[in-house]
Amino acid sequence: GVVTALFFAGDRYAFIQDGTGPRSGLLLFNWIGFINVGDVVVVTGTVSEFFGMTEIAFGNVSVAGSAAVPAAEVLPTGEVGQEDWEAVLVQTVLPEVTATHSFGEFSIDDGSGAVRVDDLGSFSYSPTVGDQLAGVRGPVNFSFSNFKILPQDDFDIAPLVPIYDIQGDGQFGPLEGEILGTSGVVTAEAFNGDIWIQDATGDGDAATSDGIFVDGLGSQVNVGDEIVMIGDVEEQQFAPALPLTRLDDPMLVSVLSSGNELPAPVAVTDLPNTSVPDAISFWEPLEGMRVSVADGTVVAPTSRFGEWALLADADDKPGSGFFKESQQIVLREAGPDGVDYNPERILVDDTTTGFLEIQVQPGDSVNSLTGVLDYTFGNYKIQPTDWDLEIAELPAAPVSGLKTKVGDLSVATFNVENLFDAIDNPDKDDQPGEGSSDPCAGCSPEEIEIQLTKLAASIEHEMLLPAIIVTQEGENEEILQLLGDRVNASAGTAYNACSFETSDGRGIEVGFLWDANRVHLTDCFQITEAIVPGTEAAFGPSSPSPGREPLVGVFEVDGATLTIVGVHFKSKGGDDPIFSVNQLSGLPFDRVTEVQRKAQAQVVRDFLDMYTDPDEDLVMVTGDFNDFQFGEPG
Repeated sequence: GVVTALFFAGDRYAFIQDGTGPRSGLLLFNWIGFINVGDVVVVTGTVSEFFGMTEIAFGNVSVAGSAAVPAAEVLPTGEVGQEDWEAVLVQTVLPEVTATHSFGEFSIDDGSGAVRVDDLGSFSYSPTVGDQLAGVRGPVNFSFSNFKILPQDDFDIAPLVPIYDIQGDGQFGPLEGEILGTSGVVTAEAFNGDIWIQDATGDGDAATSDGIFVDGLGSQVNVGDEIVMIGDVEEQQFAPALPLTRLDDPMLVSVLSSGNELPAPVAVTDLPNTSVPDAISFWEPLEGMRVSVADGTVVAPTSRFGEWALLADADDKPGSGFFKESQQIVLREAGPDGVDYNPERILVDDTTTGFLEIQVQPGDSVNSLTGVLDYTFGNYKIQPTDWDLEIAELPAAPVSGLKTKVGDLSVATFNVENLFDAIDNPDKDDQPGEGSSDPCAGCSPEEIEIQLTKLAASIEHEMLLPAIIVTQEGENEEILQLLGDRVNASAGTAYNACSFETSDGRGIEVGFLWDANRVHLTDCFQITEAIVPGTEAAFGPSSPSPGREPLVGVFEVDGATLTIVGVHFKSKGGDDPIFSVNQLSGLPFDRVTEVQRKAQAQVVRDFLDMYTDPDEDLVMVTGDFNDFQFGEPG
């Protein structure tokens, strides 16, 4: 049989089971051998009756393999105490403690009759008459003239606590670290099997959430099921992000009913426009609950992570960072000592929909959207379950509206975003797979072809063939020249490429593409420690985040010399997210990456001071600065 439970209470008790159903279990008393729960064992010994309990005492046990522990028989408490269920793993649902007895025993009853529970196992629950339990699970023993359920640990016996009491009225719930039972209706399921449940009626308190995230159980339940479960209350936090209250290591006790109507969603109609702490206070009591938005406006397109953003009807008005012309919301300076981080922006994710199922762009209309409120990667976001969207057709190319005049010299900056070749550089994190922090966009010839085609079309039709393009995130000069050649073949230009290996861990570089028909490159070099002291500390392998050393291009344009410094500074990744513990406390954002960006900017400033004359030379610094056009407080 399969070992279903082990107890060590002076003597040793093991319960084994052959399949499920009545009379499928047997007690092994003080066996000889080494076994664990889940082992398939072969027992040699003598079957005996010990004061009414069938057992094999002092038998020889050998392990023949392993198997899943048989599912517990779900029984009314009044039916447990009979010979058929002796040594069988059983489960009761929603019993109440009706009496306590000596020697750690107590009685439970779900209305069908009482049965005893013994304390041979290692669980922390201490019984009090009147307690409602989520369930009691364990093998059935018979001793001292009573049938008794033997829970093994806290997951076998846990008090029933409503979701809103688990959530509490603060960021951290009051019951963190406890193993508890709760009940609720399954409101959503993620693609990976995680679920959300919500109390069917709630407590009517706007300060406490009635819903909660459950790490698993999706394979055992369906949306609309009312369930009883036991789980470990966890405040999952990746500081400085806020915590997410969730139930970890869940165990399903029972599906009480199916096809239930879901709790009505809370309508999200108007959010705080500038105050991040107020926005946190708005969202936190809704964590895990069903919410809905009506008559919203999409303000950010579907990203490669499946996320997009919208504004509620009350918030898509000019004056708060929303620009009707572009149908986008822009982060902006708010007075001399403030920044409007747009906390009214509502993020929508695809954990419940399937990857990239919803494809939208700014200006699309959200007639209605319903889902559960989640918190991941420092952002509150809705995981949608139902939606009605009006999605406009993509505009015909070109869409930029960019215009040039004859004789203009155009210089552009273009982040080509992970333009990698198909060759793995063993010294760089430049390929997808295990351990890769950011998989390359071109991991096969076919994908590289698609990427080059799109980038070339952007240069020709949207950017209108700038004379000089400062690029970021190309892997090397060779792949950058392939892009130039693609444009040359279509537009008759003569783009040439220049870039150098950088200290960046992924191998991305700053580069130049210039049209030799219009400008002449006289020099192309990378700023190094030998040229500007401090470059190594700001960009090099020993810097906090090895980066992309600036690239200098010296061009002759109609008899004039133009010096361009192309940059790609340290990103803001690692700074506080918008919704973080510091903002909750009213503190400024902790911008740890800003120190390195300032050091990188100082290197560029020193280069200009050392090698150019502002009164005589024509100089341009451009690229991806990874920062805003204004300073932030703090």
